[in-house]
Amino acid sequence: MMQWIADDAFFVFYIIHRYFNMKLNKQEIAVIRLLMANDDYVSSYEISASSGISRRMVREIVPSLRDRLAQEGIELESRTNKGYRFNGLTLKTRNRLLEMIEEGEKTVSQIPDDMLNRQIYINRRLIEADDYILVDDLADELLLSRTAISSLLKDIRVILKKYRLTIEQRPYHGIRVNGNEIDKRHALTDFNFTAFSDTAMFYDFMDTLAADETAWERDVLDVFRRYDIIFTDIALCDLLIGIAVQIARIVSGNELTEYVLQDVKENSEEVAAAREIAFSIKSRNFCELNENEIRALAAAIACKRSAVHMSFDDHDADEVSERIFDEIMKSTFVDYRASAKKGLIVQSVRHVMRQLRCDEKIRTEMWNTAFTRYPLAYSHARSAAEILTAETGKTCGKSHIVYLT
Repeated sequence: MMQWIADDAFFVFYIIHRYFNMKLNKQEIAVIRLLMANDDYVSSYEISASSGISRRMVREIVPSLRDRLAQEGIELESRTNKGYRFNGLTLKTRNRLLEMIEEGEKTVSQIPDDMLNRQIYINRRLIEADDYILVDDLADELLLSRTAISSLLKDIRVILKKYRLTIEQRPYHGIRVNGNEIDKRHALTDFNFTAFSDTAMFYDFMDTLAADETAWERDVLDVFRRYDIIFTDIALCDLLIGIAVQIARIVSGNELTEYVLQDVKENSEEVAAAREIAFSIKSRNFCELNENEIRALAAAIACKRSAVHMSFDDHDADEVSERIFDEIMKSTFVDYRASAKKGLIVQSVRHVMRQLRCDEKIRTEMWNTAFTRYPLAYSHARSAAEILTAETGKTCGKSHIVYLT
């Protein structure tokens, strides 16, 4: 398995492993370490005081942990008014516990300690849960107070609103995210891309991918080579993260029940490529993509592939391009009609209009730097985005503006 996938909790191998193997999580590791360090009984109060895990959470963790350890021949004993202890640990069973802890720590990410990553964690946790989660549980997982979680949720409501998602809260049930499945996937992909692009792994992506001929991503690349579908490195990375999220959602029982293709024909090479990728995913026993999933994948391919190597007529886009040129000329006296870049700009406008119709985009790590690196081009892209938003009724986001830049 490629290192950048093995190290990152957002990708499909980790997600599938989490569903079917269930390694120890942070709280379980903390409980085991404490019990291993004590020969006598340890009360739930002592565990809570030492680990920061609430007593209620301790009582929820122990029964499932007891059953899993029993499969390893390890007895976790509990006694009323005394607490918990390991019964009759041998050198063999102690070493097995240490192995389980080590395995768990390899895949369990560190507790996020800054506001951005805490927000990403809670956003992903709520969407992936597909059911109510108690605020107390989130507080235990992040080692924060209930008040701190409630404060974070105020900002999270604003973030999720951008994806047409809402938070529902019910007494004694907790909170959950409501909204369309495709919007949930867009949100998850955004969160995952943001976290992934903040690591050095992002820049080593293509080199590492080329070194592993068995990775599922290589199947995808082989399909694109056969159809001569070309991507930039960033767009390809974005697409693969999206496919990983798509697989994970299907595995967790969240298939698309409806998807209407916009601006992509059923007999297009993008649909044909999506069908071959779906066959590859099924062959690897990940999951099966229904027709709606295949259409959604085809739309993502069409919107993220390189526009330079595409040829499609879009008279509406050509007319919009002329209006964009007029606006830029009027505001900054730059005449792109006389520029060698005119053809590329028109092609980019066509591509962004397709992305808007399909509710797609190409994510990029240049979100926060394009303005300072290319101020004039960014200003022109903002003008183009305003016209495109008015024309399509869809809001041009930062990714679209950076693409036009």
